[in-house]
Amino acid sequence: MNWSSGIARTGGLKIHYFRNEGKREGTPPIVLAHGLTDNGRCWNRLASVISGDYDLIAVEARGHGLSDKPREGYSVSDHAQDLADCIRTLDLKAPALIGHSMGADNVAYLAATAPDLVSCLILEDPPWRPLGRFDPPREEVERRAEEWREQILKRHRCSLEELAGQARKEHPSWDESELEPWAEGKLQVYPEVLEYILKRADWSDFVPGIRCPTLLISGDPDSGAIVTPAIAEKICSLNRNIRVVRIEGAGHSIRRERFGEYADTVKDFLSYEYQEQK
Repeated sequence: MNWSSGIARTGGLKIHYFRNEGKREGTPPIVLAHGLTDNGRCWNRLASVISGDYDLIAVEARGHGLSDKPREGYSVSDHAQDLADCIRTLDLKAPALIGHSMGADNVAYLAATAPDLVSCLILEDPPWRPLGRFDPPREEVERRAEEWREQILKRHRCSLEELAGQARKEHPSWDESELEPWAEGKLQVYPEVLEYILKRADWSDFVPGIRCPTLLISGDPDSGAIVTPAIAEKICSLNRNIRVVRIEGAGHSIRRERFGEYADTVKDFLSYEYQEQK
């Protein structure tokens, strides 16, 4: 995938982004928001099959990739504000937003709080778990964050080749093209990004505010996906602009595990939405 590289200055930070080269003049913009501990190049495979039709901007969240890494400020609202500032700085006209995991959470929050900036959304398994009495205790969340931090620091002592090899063993169904970007993201991420999971926003508070057409791509909870059928039903009951496509057998990284079905679903949705806007 041929990317150019750029910097957007947002709130005193430098936010790095990749943009596809060779796109046709006037192609609609799409902002891509990666998941926690990933980077912008983790969108390479999807970008390779849609880059001819769209102006793709893969934003690297603060603390990730080549973006600045402040000691704090990693809530969903912080990330959403960075995305909003990038959209304005790059003068993107109501782009579509595609996000995975944390990125899906961030773009959904942005669409709810700044609806005029967004044309449509695609959410790949956002980290939206059951609410109320099913919420994990604070102590459990802090424990999980500390374990994740230790994993990040341990990975920082590995080489790119070692991490790619680990991914190859742990995820044998992933395409070879996924491994290096995934490993690179793990080497670049700053441990303080885990503030995000300690300051989670309640998705039921902002989901009703999404006004644009939204596609939620869910996977199979038995394979590691987060959004269950019950949660998907609740999400749709809160907002009629959201529809759900479930891809059987896919875990949390849906596009890595069922790329063909995922890519077809994304292309069909985007084609329909942009045709509707003409």
